Amino acid sequence: MIIKFGVFTDSINQYFKNNCFLFYGQNFGKVDYALNYVLTSKKKETGDFEIIHIYTEELKKSDFLKISHEAIEPNLFGIPKVYIVSLTSEKNNKEIISFLNSASKNCIILLKSEQLSPKSPIRVFFEKSSDHIIVPCYEETNFEKNQLISSYFENEGIHISQVQVQNISALVPNERTTIINEIEKLVIILKSSKANNFNDAMFSYLSESTNVDLTKFINNLCLGEIKSFSKEYNTVTDFGKNNMKLMTLLIDHFFKLLTVKQNIREGKTMQDAVAMLRPKVFFKYLDSFYLQLQKFSEDQIYIFIKKLYLCRMSVLSGRLSSNYFLLISLINLFLVKKT
Repeated sequence: MIIKFGVFTDSINQYFKNNCFLFYGQNFGKVDYALNYVLTSKKKETGDFEIIHIYTEELKKSDFLKISHEAIEPNLFGIPKVYIVSLTSEKNNKEIISFLNSASKNCIILLKSEQLSPKSPIRVFFEKSSDHIIVPCYEETNFEKNQLISSYFENEGIHISQVQVQNISALVPNERTTIINEIEKLVIILKSSKANNFNDAMFSYLSESTNVDLTKFINNLCLGEIKSFSKEYNTVTDFGKNNMKLMTLLIDHFFKLLTVKQNIREGKTMQDAVAMLRPKVFFKYLDSFYLQLQKFSEDQIYIFIKKLYLCRMSVLSGRLSSNYFLLISLINLFLVKKT
């Protein structure tokens, strides 16, 4: 059974009858948050339990039968058992699924994994089951990032404006652990200086992140100002590993350009139309954004959005040619002349 992350954390009580959960995705901070949320909630309901960690890549086929028998046997002190399974390998997926079916009746099983393909036997098993819960942990949305940043500062008693929240959000990546680490760093600096208000000078303390590098790359790409395309592309995408993130940011970027273009056509000034965007364009890239508005026509923006969506579909379907199509699209974008 597939449950969205937000729905799951907002309605955890209605899933207490379930004993088997799978949290997966590239946002490992979200994976850990969801797993610990279940542990905390279950502990309030049942009290203490014994936690047993399993790493699937370290186990042979015969080991799962032994673990299944141990899971059925009660704890010496009569407390429930919780198995935290790190899905580091699916080579024994049949044995893993058999373990889940037999052991989940007697104990709690929490699986965590990085990204799983749509054809993953374990992912398919969870998605089709009505007794097993699967929660995809995708990158943080802009709304989730803003909410996370706002609530953290509020809990620390530090005043921060919505614009400052959005600017921090634009600078940090979309992975929960890194976001929290960056916010904690800012809070420590503010408290050490005995300040109760966030000021713009604090932005300089944020680490250079993948998102910042990608945003810079996107702005330079759109203006055709990249000196060595292959070198910079490989650097910001880690040789293609961050292609999905790059496409997501590019699509968002072009939708911003399109929105401003449409508002200008309806009679607003360029400055007013840009100021209306949410989240706002980070001030560091405002001049670049204005130049891109002058460079691209609406038709060109529509074409690139369509190409990027097709590239995303190609990547998600696992086509070997997907990265090639993306590179061709990026090079075509880089070579566009001002209209």
